[in-house]
Amino acid sequence: MSLFCAWEHLRFRNTLSLEGYPEIAAYAEKFGQRASAIATPYRFVPPI
Repeated sequence: MSLFCAWEHLRFRNTLSLEGYPEIAAYAEKFGQRASAIATPYRFVPPI
């Protein structure tokens, strides 16, 4: 799960190219279909 969260964070922030990691992309795609992942999408929450 930590790898999925880190991957989503990197995708959201667009800090580096992820094209060289097709295995992780496939894992994240599959993991992202789980009910728990769908129920808790990553989103930016600005500081108060």
